[in-house]
Amino acid sequence: MSEKISYRKNRSLLFSVIVIILILSASITVRFLFTDSLAFNRFTELYCRQLLSQDTLSLHYTLADPKARGISCGTVTLGNFPSADDTSARASLENQSALLSSFDPDRLSDKQALILNIMSWQNSLEKKLQNGCIFLEQPSSSLGIQAQLPILLAEYEFRCREDIDTYFLLLEDTDRYLREYLSWQQEKAAQGIIPATETLDSLIDQCREFLGEESREHFLQTVFVSRCRDCDFLSEEERSSLEDQHFSLLTDHVYVAYHTLISGFQAMRDGAGALTGLCAYPGGRGYYETYVQYICGTDLSLEEIRLRLYTQLISDVQAVRQLDLTALNGSSPYDHMDAADMVTELSERITSCFPEGPKVSWTLKEVSPELSSYASPAFYMVPPTDDLTENTIYLNPQNELSGFSLYTTLAHEGFPGHLYQNTYYYSRRPPLIRRLLSFGGYTEGWATYTESLICELSGKTWDGAKVYWLDRSLNLCVASLLDIGIHGEGWDIDKTLSFLADIGITDAAAGKELYQYIVENPGNYLRYYLGCLSFLDLRAECKKELGADFSLTEFHRAVLEAGPCPFSILRVQVQKQLELNRDA
Repeated sequence: MSEKISYRKNRSLLFSVIVIILILSASITVRFLFTDSLAFNRFTELYCRQLLSQDTLSLHYTLADPKARGISCGTVTLGNFPSADDTSARASLENQSALLSSFDPDRLSDKQALILNIMSWQNSLEKKLQNGCIFLEQPSSSLGIQAQLPILLAEYEFRCREDIDTYFLLLEDTDRYLREYLSWQQEKAAQGIIPATETLDSLIDQCREFLGEESREHFLQTVFVSRCRDCDFLSEEERSSLEDQHFSLLTDHVYVAYHTLISGFQAMRDGAGALTGLCAYPGGRGYYETYVQYICGTDLSLEEIRLRLYTQLISDVQAVRQLDLTALNGSSPYDHMDAADMVTELSERITSCFPEGPKVSWTLKEVSPELSSYASPAFYMVPPTDDLTENTIYLNPQNELSGFSLYTTLAHEGFPGHLYQNTYYYSRRPPLIRRLLSFGGYTEGWATYTESLICELSGKTWDGAKVYWLDRSLNLCVASLLDIGIHGEGWDIDKTLSFLADIGITDAAAGKELYQYIVENPGNYLRYYLGCLSFLDLRAECKKELGADFSLTEFHRAVLEAGPCPFSILRVQVQKQLELNRDA
């Protein structure tokens, strides 16, 4: 499964009460001085500044030139973690809710009213999630902080000397940050929310693999040396000095931080229990249902989601029975294409049913060997919203992707998936607040939907593409049903293996691996698959309504220009764009 690196860690859930009070008081003042429209702009501007000030790494990846927007770096930090009883965060969200309610959408522009609607939807769920904040930051060997941080540090771009200085301060902050992360996990463990032995062992192995020999050959050191050589604002003497400083920071802070994690995780093993879903903990099921709605951008209940999944499962099984499965035998038209040629071909192919996007460059890179065992098969690095020139897609050589599987993966990460969707939307210069409000169901659902579309287009000339998508859809559907079963109904490993056996999957080792992944990453499969189904359902609805007047290009344009948001809101925006006259 391909995933995009995420550098935002539910920061809005951790908003401090001081921030909201400052915004509240400032916004009340401007309401007396300006119109509602200007007051709302001021509110969202303050919100963005305060949000970005909490995490320097996120700021760097969000804006290439924050000073151009009047945003200063301030104290360099990797961020903070909540406490198990964060009353200030609850008060913050209540104050934010009151402030959002004070704005009259009829006195705002259409774009502002849309932002207000999106923020209000998000705030309502964040208030519910705050009651279960003890479940935040589930330890994960695949998507956890310890896995993502090295990649984010390795990709940290040096646009000027100040960027290097800031990067060094972030390296210094690594041991404080990961100690606080460990303390947060220990605080949760004291309340009974403790990772299982299997998870802890995976985390320990991953940290050790990251550390390697802790020499100057470490990938973070070699990447830094390479990046410095590309900096024309540095002299040879400066480069040599910086290389030495960098290795000292790795040794004194980053390596120390990962050793601290190893020691902490080892100490937690004595009290670790069995792998179990969120449903096993008090309040876990309710938290899980709200969390799924939040990350998927859906208003559906777990029962409604399950029904939609089973409906699709039956449909796909019936479709498989009608296909000639021998279509996958032999070679495909994609077997002899390399990755770069595939991305180029995809960027040209999508012009038939997608609006033209901006001209951007892209680079393919391989995941470092130190991270390959735990990194996703592929992922896309989102560029700064004010600089779309550099786009990077990572491929994990350990997964050995090739042929049509590689082709659809690059469609997911590149064109018309993440790379295209992000650069298209950013090129339309949306307000900064829209770029900070993250909706995984939209972004990952879109990328998975584009996989299905590429298979649909390829299926016109090669039957194997139809079989491939049905297989992909069935796998995602089964994993999504397991997600609900494990976290929503309390399925243990035996129940999970029994469910898989009932549908013909008898590989116990693979089943146990899937079970551990889902336990560690609740709702993740649903972001991809439920998001994909939501786009397919919306497309079918619009096509039925418009009949012969339906245009796939215009449908995609409406979705892309609406931007990431909950699907209930997206539906209204798409209907407006396509001029569908019906009640939403």
